Amino acid sequence: MKATLSNEILSIVVVGQFNPAIVTPSWLERQELASPEEAASATLKLIHPDVSEFSIGEKNLQLLRDRLTLTTSDVRFEEPLRDLACGILQLLRHTPTTKVGLNYEAHFKLASTEAWHEKGHQLAPKEPWLQLAKKPGLASLTMRDGDRADGYRDMTVGPLTAQVLRVYINDHYVLDPADASGAQLCIEGNWQASLAEARRIARGLAG
Repeated sequence: MKATLSNEILSIVVVGQFNPAIVTPSWLERQELASPEEAASATLKLIHPDVSEFSIGEKNLQLLRDRLTLTTSDVRFEEPLRDLACGILQLLRHTPTTKVGLNYEAHFKLASTEAWHEKGHQLAPKEPWLQLAKKPGLASLTMRDGDRADGYRDMTVGPLTAQVLRVYINDHYVLDPADASGAQLCIEGNWQASLAEARRIARGLAG
């Protein structure tokens, strides 16, 4: 029996120099990045000069002084997540940004613990380890695809539980700090293709 996809988590991370206190649900509403209903029903976790963290609709936002992170576990919101990130960056276009991460996490249910061990043996053969450890097993494996001049893609695989395989793809971009719209254009231009490639890789790893 093949592995069955059970969960997907999408996230966008932008590294830069931010002012967390200004980004709140009411600010998003005033800037027409959130509806009045979304802003009114937002779940606040922390609003502070150093941290702004809340959930609005099915999107989670955390803004620190050095990074913006937007996350959703509902794939119906993959385009609204991108639009929210780009909308915030457009409004904060004078904020210096240096890196973007377009991230995808997938969980696959396996038929049995034995199926996981078989997958672990396939991804990380144990022969080189058998003379070094008594009972080697795959905990986490990361491979890097570094064929891009502007970044790389890290692919991490390992067990979430005894019968659930976790695949995490980090599509990492290095920006030109002098380009005020670099982060926004990176997300707009790469989000859909990045997700499509991450899903292809995840399916391939899960088998």
